[in-house]
Amino acid sequence: MIVRAKKGCQDLLAASFLRRSTRPSSVYISDGTIYVVYGIGWGNAKLLFGETTAVEILDDFGNLTTAPMELFEIICDQVYEGWRVRLIDDSVICWPELFFQKYFFDDLSEGVPEVVAAFKNLRANIDRHAQAVTVKGVGILLTEVVKKC
Repeated sequence: MIVRAKKGCQDLLAASFLRRSTRPSSVYISDGTIYVVYGIGWGNAKLLFGETTAVEILDDFGNLTTAPMELFEIICDQVYEGWRVRLIDDSVICWPELFFQKYFFDDLSEGVPEVVAAFKNLRANIDRHAQAVTVKGVGILLTEVVKKC
C-alpha cells in the first residue's frame, strides 16, 4: 500500500487533535510526499489520534511511526502479502507478523540489534513489493522515497 501526504497535512493533524480533544502528537511527514505503508489498523491508535484508521509508515526522519489515515490519500491499494489480521482490544490490526511480537516497537525504537535487523529485512521485502507495484506517475518518486529512508 502506498499513500501520499495531503496538502496541508500538518494543519489537518492539528485540526484533528482539536476535534477529538486528544493530546497532540508529532507526525513528521511532508505535503505531497509518498510513503510506503507497513501496517494499518482501525482503533489501534485511540490514545494518540482518537477513533480513526491509522497507518504505520517511515516518517521523514526514517522512523517507523503511526499516523492517522486522514492525512493521506491512497495512491496504490495493493497491500503486502505478509500482513496478518488480528482483533486486539476491539481494534482490528493488519500488520506484518513481526509487529505483533511483544515489545517490538519499544525494542525497535531503543535500537535492539536483533529487532533492528529483523525490521530491516522486513522493510526490504515490503519495499521490494512496493517497487514492483506499477503506480501511474509515481514510479520515480517511489524509488526515491525508498532510497531516502
